[in-house]
Amino acid sequence: MSARRPARGAAMTGARGLDPRRPRKGLRAEAVMTDDAFVVRAGSTAAPTPRGGGRSGAAGYAALRAQLAAEGVLAPDRDGRALRFAQDFAFSSPSAAASVIHGHKANGRIAWRLKGSGATLRQHEEAQTEGRA
Repeated sequence: MSARRPARGAAMTGARGLDPRRPRKGLRAEAVMTDDAFVVRAGSTAAPTPRGGGRSGAAGYAALRAQLAAEGVLAPDRDGRALRFAQDFAFSSPSAAASVIHGHKANGRIAWRLKGSGATLRQHEEAQTEGRA
């Protein structure tokens, strides 16, 4: 059974915290899914510093964050409490986008929520799959 992506251009919003015991207050992100990318919108915010140490995959996302900062895609917010996307940026997956935003490895299928319904991306995909069965 393969999950389907939301309809082209479906609006998503980033969860403020991946774990309710450690909420990431103040982070706001918006993205849309296209046929070939997960696009985080300009103005979205990300954690100011990466964390996660030696977790599998964490180093790669820290390197991607550094690259985006060097290219001017991510820049410090006015108050220095977050990084801000200066332009839209297309990620290869929802998890890559969530990991860069949260500053640690993250499951994008859980971290991203649909605007309006609040359903996670995973819940939305499962509902679409069930509706097509």
